[in-house]
Amino acid sequence: MKKIFTVLVAFSFVFGSTSVVDAAVRADLSKPEQGINISEGDTFGHEPPVLFGVDGAADPTFTFCKTLKDKPCIEAKSINLKSHFSPCAVGVITNCIDSFYAEDESGKRTQGQFIRYVNEDSKWSFDESASNNFPKTKGMGGVWKIAGLPGATTDLYYVSTFVNMSAEKAVGSEITSEEFGVGRFESGISPIKELSGQYSASVASDSSNKSLDGSKSGGVGASYDLNSSERDNCVMLEDGKCLQRQDFPPNYRFGMTIKIGKKLSGWFHGRIYRPVLSITPSSNSQLIQIDALPVLVPSVLKKIPTAEISQELRSYLSQDRQFGEGSGYLMPGNSGKDAIDQAALWLPLIKDTATKSLQYWSFQMLNTWGESQDVQRCSNGSTDISGIVTTNALTYSAGPPSYNKSEGSLDYKVLAPHFTSKGDVAVGTYDLLLKSEVARCIYGFSKAPISGAISIVNESGQSNVATTIINEKNGWLSMSANGFSYSSPTVKIKLSQEATVVAPTPTPTPSASAKPVVKAATITCIKGKSSKKVTAVNAKCPAGYKKK
Repeated sequence: MKKIFTVLVAFSFVFGSTSVVDAAVRADLSKPEQGINISEGDTFGHEPPVLFGVDGAADPTFTFCKTLKDKPCIEAKSINLKSHFSPCAVGVITNCIDSFYAEDESGKRTQGQFIRYVNEDSKWSFDESASNNFPKTKGMGGVWKIAGLPGATTDLYYVSTFVNMSAEKAVGSEITSEEFGVGRFESGISPIKELSGQYSASVASDSSNKSLDGSKSGGVGASYDLNSSERDNCVMLEDGKCLQRQDFPPNYRFGMTIKIGKKLSGWFHGRIYRPVLSITPSSNSQLIQIDALPVLVPSVLKKIPTAEISQELRSYLSQDRQFGEGSGYLMPGNSGKDAIDQAALWLPLIKDTATKSLQYWSFQMLNTWGESQDVQRCSNGSTDISGIVTTNALTYSAGPPSYNKSEGSLDYKVLAPHFTSKGDVAVGTYDLLLKSEVARCIYGFSKAPISGAISIVNESGQSNVATTIINEKNGWLSMSANGFSYSSPTVKIKLSQEATVVAPTPTPTPSASAKPVVKAATITCIKGKSSKKVTAVNAKCPAGYKKK
């Protein structure tokens, strides 16, 4: 019998704070084995499109709506939408994928061609309403084609931008001018091959699906065959098909251009390397273009006998709390303190080695709660994207880099196995794209050029060797580090700016006073019958003569 894993979604209607969590349970140390699953995955790729009417209760009820004018949506206090953007080329005004492309080392671009929707026959599809910032919703992303790339094992690519959006409205009334705001935004690209077999598409559920904890919202989410997906590396499941992940062709950057109906702001996190970001504003909308190299990300999927776990891990799991869990594995996710803490306790037990490593190209909006006040203040002052931080670490800090006032550095915590699944030393990557105005706000810099240094510091305070690049161009600071080995390092970035030397105002040299022009005078001098004329500026008669 196939085991089905259900993704549960915890909703909060402050835009930007929606999060995804797995089924929560208390750790059971009486079981013969304990398991850990920390893997990147493309969870958004398994989320079908759906529209919910949501009441205003503390434990909200989510009810399917067929359209925005369906009764459950009219009676709701708010409406929630999950959608995968359509290509703009199918006649969509906004909230759509404008282009997908590959770029070689010389900068030559090859544009992708949209082939078909994935899960096109999905139960839920909705027409666009641009005035409400409501996207056209059909299928679960798309299959695109780029043919002829050297080194490619396939011409097909899965491309998707997934959003979780909400709008509040008056209870009992149809939605009118209210606009949907984005609470979750994720984009991804993966080369694929289509496998036929006993596969099933994911299925959405509302509050009619019974939850494990008895809550009305606990059973809301999407169910899919986790075992088949993990076994066959399926980016996406369709009825009878697995879109199996393939490696990217070497030395190619991949990119997307996305039209956004309502400006996004804040921070992005990415599983990409050396990203280049361009944002073109238009009224209240945006055109976001991002391209980057794919990156190799480790994952851990292990079970060990309970009798063999360390006392530190045993104490951690004995806490009076619940842990994310799925199919018998603890699943702390990839980001945040809990993920880093659990990974740190598990890695010594599995010989500090990854189970497998896969290539990814993805980026998403970051929740920025808990970030340092300086970063938050300066980010909030920007009406656009403030920055994007990327790493190939197994686990990482949950938000943007934090500002360490005592050291004057932007710090970012990462943790990954020291060895790959093949036994090689894992190589770390880190990139930070930071809007120049945000950096100047954090540090109190002027508009003069900014320079900086990146250091990779381990827990003992020793620096790790890395290749680093820092430059400022087109309003963005680009900082990149790679080639460092993993354990539990902190990436520290220190920015600096030479003090502006103000040239002293020169003391004016007094000009020489103009001397009066004095003309020579001629006088006549006499002595007896003799006479002389004397011409001089101060003419005087010689001795014995007197002036006539």
